[in-house]
Amino acid sequence: MRRVFSLPPLLARVLPLLALSAAAHLTLPDAAAAGGSCWASADTRVISVTTGGTQTIAVRTQGLPPVGRGYRVLGSFAGTSPGTPFFSTFVPLNPDRYFVRTYSVGSRFLPGDSHLGALDANGNGVIRVVVPPNAPNGLIGRTLHHVVVPQQLLVQQPYCSTQDIGMTFAPRGGAGD
Repeated sequence: MRRVFSLPPLLARVLPLLALSAAAHLTLPDAAAAGGSCWASADTRVISVTTGGTQTIAVRTQGLPPVGRGYRVLGSFAGTSPGTPFFSTFVPLNPDRYFVRTYSVGSRFLPGDSHLGALDANGNGVIRVVVPPNAPNGLIGRTLHHVVVPQQLLVQQPYCSTQDIGMTFAPRGGAGD
C-alpha cells in the first residue's frame, strides 16, 4: 500500500513562498543596494466596524529604475516584529494566513486586484484598503498591518518594502463615522 503525505493547506502555500524568497535572494539587488528607497503614509489609522471606511495609503519611491515598476500589498494580523525576509528584501510583517492570502490572491479589504498595481512615472501610487459596513465584531481592537512592496513587474522582484501601515478596528468613531 502506498502512503501519500500531504502538507496542511497553510504550510503548502507558505513553503513555495519561502523557497522563492530564498532563491530570489541571490538574484537581484534590493533598492537600498541600488540607492533607492520607498515609504508610505496613510490618511487614517482607525476604521469603524459599524460604518466601515477606507484607509488611503500613499506610496512614494525614490531612486528605483524608471521602467517596469509595480507594487504588491502584503498584510498581517500577526504584528510586525520580528518581520520576515521576502525575496531579496525584508518586510516588517509576521507571516500568517492573511499574509499568505494577500501574497497569493489579495484580500476582501483590497478590492478587485488592488493588491497588485503599477506605480506612476514618478514612482508613486495610491492604495485603498476598504472595510465594508457591519464588519465582524471580532475585529474590534485588532490591528491589521499592510506594507507596500514596489517590485519589477515582469519578474515580480521586490526593490524594497515600505514601513508598516497599521489600521485598528474600532466599534465606532473611526473613518467613515
